[in-house]
Amino acid sequence: MIELWQFNVSMYPELVRWALDHKGLDYRARDLLPGPHVVQLLPRFGQKTVPVLRDGDRVLTQSLDILADLEARHPQHPLLPDDAAQREEVWRIVRHFADEYGPSVRLAAFHELLPHGTYMARVWAQPFSPLLRAAYVASFPLLVRPAMRADMGITAERAAQGRAATQEALDWVAARVRDRDYLVGDRFTLADLSVATVLFLTALAPEYPVRLPQPYPRGLQHWLDRWRGHPGTAWVRRMYGLHRRRAGTP
Repeated sequence: MIELWQFNVSMYPELVRWALDHKGLDYRARDLLPGPHVVQLLPRFGQKTVPVLRDGDRVLTQSLDILADLEARHPQHPLLPDDAAQREEVWRIVRHFADEYGPSVRLAAFHELLPHGTYMARVWAQPFSPLLRAAYVASFPLLVRPAMRADMGITAERAAQGRAATQEALDWVAARVRDRDYLVGDRFTLADLSVATVLFLTALAPEYPVRLPQPYPRGLQHWLDRWRGHPGTAWVRRMYGLHRRRAGTP
């Protein structure tokens, strides 16, 4: 059984989770709590970042490596075009969004979200027991939130830069799909999956596999309102609506 070590709400694990679901692969999600996750990952895998995918004795620890491996070993429901030039273009887009836009979008969003520590702690702790949820919520403001801010380097100045990068990414998407449905070619590919995932926090499409409780806190609502009505966000919601489900399901 494939194991995916992840946070339930997180950009890079969602890249892999969506690819696994798209291909109809069975896997076990090993949910972790941001902060305490370090003591679970470091002894096992020598790193503190997610996702980690373990398939028997094979362990992959970088999201783009995992995506490439899944495509090579599980060619059903392919996420790469047949044309070589288009495949190269897909990977160029995937790398650019994952490596360049992803950290900026995440930082800007968390600048708005982390002040609502109780809400975010409850979101991340959903898969766990009531006792563990209560302990995590209680410890989040003093222990976890400062560590996350330091680890991501969240400042007001960097958050402003991240918002500008988010705007740039959405504008690029809107221009790219002005006269087409998909980013490369005429079907859903890793480019669409990756870009929609990197930008999912601008839309919170209902097909996202973890439901965030409503009403949203003020910071999250302010963040979503900032992008509401943008054609790039509309495209993200459309990709989730059309393609975020397990293979073979209606």
